[in-house]
Order: sequence, then structure tokens, then C-alpha cells
Amino acid sequence: MPRAVCSEQRIYNCSQCGKQFPRSSACRHHERFVHLDFRPFVCPVCEKRFKSATYLRVHNRVHTGVKPFPCPLCGKCFQQEGYVKVHVSAVHLKQRQFQCTTCLKRFNSQSRLKTHLLVHSDVKAYKCAQCEKAFKTAQSCAKHVNIHLGIRRHVCAVCSKSFTTSGSLTTHMRVHTGERPYVCYVCNKSYQTSSMLNVHMRKHGKDGGVTFQCQDCDKVLTSCHGLKMHARQHSGELMYKCTICGKSFGMSSHLRSHMKVHGNDRPFACTYCEKRFRTSSSLTVHTRRHTGVKPYKCSTCDKGFVDWKDLVTHERVHSGERPYHCAECGRDFSQSSALRRHEMLHTAQKTFSCDQCDRRFTTQQYLNKHHVKHSGTAPYECPVCNKTFHGVNSLRAHQVVHSTDRPFSCPYCGQRSKTRALLRTHIATHSGGRRFTCKHCTVQFVGHRSYKRHMIDSHGEGSWHQCDICDKKFLQPSRLTTHREKHSAVRPYVCEQCPKTFWTTNELGRHTFTIHGGTGRHGCGFCCRMFYYKYQVLKHLPTCNMLH
Repeated sequence: MPRAVCSEQRIYNCSQCGKQFPRSSACRHHERFVHLDFRPFVCPVCEKRFKSATYLRVHNRVHTGVKPFPCPLCGKCFQQEGYVKVHVSAVHLKQRQFQCTTCLKRFNSQSRLKTHLLVHSDVKAYKCAQCEKAFKTAQSCAKHVNIHLGIRRHVCAVCSKSFTTSGSLTTHMRVHTGERPYVCYVCNKSYQTSSMLNVHMRKHGKDGGVTFQCQDCDKVLTSCHGLKMHARQHSGELMYKCTICGKSFGMSSHLRSHMKVHGNDRPFACTYCEKRFRTSSSLTVHTRRHTGVKPYKCSTCDKGFVDWKDLVTHERVHSGERPYHCAECGRDFSQSSALRRHEMLHTAQKTFSCDQCDRRFTTQQYLNKHHVKHSGTAPYECPVCNKTFHGVNSLRAHQVVHSTDRPFSCPYCGQRSKTRALLRTHIATHSGGRRFTCKHCTVQFVGHRSYKRHMIDSHGEGSWHQCDICDKKFLQPSRLTTHREKHSAVRPYVCEQCPKTFWTTNELGRHTFTIHGGTGRHGCGFCCRMFYYKYQVLKHLPTCNMLH
């Protein structure tokens, strides 16, 4: 009960906290609602409880969508009048007088600054009763508890996706509406959330130019959260584990995205080909392949990409970066997927066998691709020579044969190659690198052909491809196919400058260089003279004018 204090004007003290009130009713109201947490008003939609009818009326606007308070400057509507004041102060007046002394981030209210300071604190006072995970705020803990309870009261009317908070639903609805209300005033790029805009603004040197540097690799991040996520790459910390397949992730959002792999729900359909996707982002990337939109441009060669991940991988072509390292043989890769495929050569057993031949594979995916060869279907046709292929990648590799471009140059002797793989094989002859190791006797080889010849001759693994006319043997079926053409009268490669024809592109290239002054494959690094064969460069070097 309230305790009265004798004075000229009667004052009532709260028995719990000592707060004073001029009336006993006010003191009782305070004790009842603050200390006893009395919440008699219940929302009929989500059963959330409130201390007063006013709070309940305001809460009901979350479910009805009513926003009766418009901004006088931009017309944006809000559920409470106080939100309008905060919006005008932060967005239009740019008033953020409360600054964090740690990261220099600014806020428009003392309460928001107080909440933000918890980010820099290591104290996590609120614990989940079911998994003992700790949180810095009671609000974060309450949201987490809803995950265990399966409570997702806020449902999207378009795709039926549910959310734990109304704010998450509001942000999600922008996926369907295409709304991007947060616009960068430097480059006019727009975003769905203010947090995404804030991260973007740091790229322009805004927000005080604050950056966060990794202590292990010196990489610079634009946010404290990004630094924490990046640090897990060094520590190997994977806190979130899939209960179905056991795969672990460093972020809960990555686990949620992964869980969709185990489900059959694909609510997002392409309007061009009716292909369905699990996420809207996957649909967006897929749609760009139909429209031809490539928003991600390489700053070096201006090549465009539909997905930012493809751009990151492409930029490693220019930088030479190969961050993925094989622990067994030391070989480096530019993509993690390429490293995983390579590691199967060291560890994985070829458990998937073809029922039509004796070939075996490490994955079901590789076996499925191999089955296409037995089906007899070859739907991909070369527009130049009408040769057909089982897969689109085989067609692309073949089309290099018809091209005269040799964009890859050897830094040692100037030899130019059509593909990066051929260049890597050639460079190994200069550097002494041995890229292929025999799994039986650990002998190492520079090229794949010498490695394959060793496997056939020494260990009986693999087989030769023999010509049925002259009994000549080849390591690769493509070489046998080219050889068989020499037994026929057909010469498919015609010189563009004279009517002479050839069996192979190599013969055509030698003819074009020698007779018509075409592009050579090897160059002298001193006088820039071009040659067609490497031995011609070596013969030229002792007499090169630039060396004497």
C-alpha cells in the first residue's frame, strides 16, 4: 500500500521504488502497472497484452495498417504522432545530436543512443530459457523466444511468408512492391532499408569515414557487424547448424536460406519461362538472364554481370588472386567450388558407376552429365561447322577452335594462348611447376597429357584412343577425331585470303602467318618481333639487334 508522508501538502511514496505522488490513486496506479506488471488489455488478433486501452488502440494499427499521422514535408504516414517528430528530425532536418564516442555514429534521440551503446558492450544480461543463448536487450531476447515457439504473427498477403515482427513484414513487402524509399544523395542509388543505405554511404566516405579493420588479414570493413562476420572466416566459428544435414553456418540468415534447400516450396515464378525459385533474389538474378540487364560492371574491362558474386569471381582474373588453397598438393583456386571439386581427387571415392560403361564418378551430378553421352542426344550445334555437343560448356570450349583470338600471353616468352588453361600449362614449362601428381607412385608431371600417358603405361588406368585405319594411338578422343579427318578428302578450314583449305586450325594459322602476315603465337620480348613456333624465338634471340 502507498505510504503517506506528513507535510503541508500530502505526498504518497511508492513502497517499491520510493517515487512520490500527490494523490494516492496515482501511487496505486503506478505500483499496479509498473511493479506488478498488470496488463489487463488483450489484443484479439495476436493476444499481446497492454497496460492501458490507449496502448492497445495504438497497437491495433499494426494489424489494420492504419497510419493516421502524415509527415507535413513528404507525406509519409506513421502509426503514432511521436514517430512523425522523429522522422522529421532525422530525415528532413538531419538532426542527430547524440553521438556514440566509440564508433562516432550519430542518433536523433538519447534512447536510441542508449540502445546502440549495447552493441559495444560485452554484457548479455537476457538469456533464453530454452537454449541459454544470451542477448543484450530484452527485446532481442523476446524475438528469439518466438523462434522456439514458432510464433510468426505477421503474414505477407502476397506470398504467405510469415514474420515475427511488423517491421520485418513492412520491409519484406517492398520485395513485392519494388519500393526503395532510401536514396543515396551522392549517386542516387536506392535501397529498401535505411541500414543498407547507411552501409552504402560509407563507401562515399560519409558517416565520418569510419572503417573497421581485420586484425588477421588487414581487410577493411564498413561496419562493425561486417567485421564480426568476417572474423568468423579466420576462427572457423560456425554457430548455426542444420538439423537435417548437419551443415554449419556462421550466420543465422545463411542457415534460414539453407533450410529452403530441404523444402519443396518455390513461391517465386519467372514470367518468361515459368521456372520457380525459393527466394525472390534468385528470381531477380534469373530474370536478368532473360532481359540482358547486367548491373555489375568490372572496373578494369567493363564486362557486365547479372550477379555480384560473378563479378567478384571475375575480378580475380585481373588481380590473379587465388584465395582457396588445397592442403594436400598446395594448388590454389579462385573459387571455393573449384577447390571442393579438386579435393575430391585426393579424398573422395568414386562411388557412382555408369551402368553402360566402366566409368565411375565422385558425385551423382557428374554421373547424370555422363549419362547424356549414352542417350545419343547432342542438342548444342556449332554455327560454324555444325558439330553437335552434349552440353553447352562443351560447345563453348569448341568455339575457341574457330576463333583467331589469343588473349592470354605468357609473361616469360610472349607465347599467346586461346584459353587460360593452355597458358597455365605452358607457364609451367618455364617455372618448373608440376601440377599433376600420380596417386599411385607420387610422380609429378607438368602437363595433363604426360600424366595421363603415365597412368596408362605404368598403372593400366585409362585407355588409348586408336585409329581404325592406321592404328595410330591418341590420349584424347578429340585428337583421334581430328586425325581421322586427314584420312578423308574433306578439309573444313578455309583461308579467308586465298582458296587454300586445311585439316586443322594449326595448319591454317601457320599458313596465314607465313603467307599472309597473320598474327604469330610467340614474340621476342626485346624487339617485339613475332614468330609462329617457340623454337624460332630461341633461334632468333642470339642474333636479336636489341641485345647487341
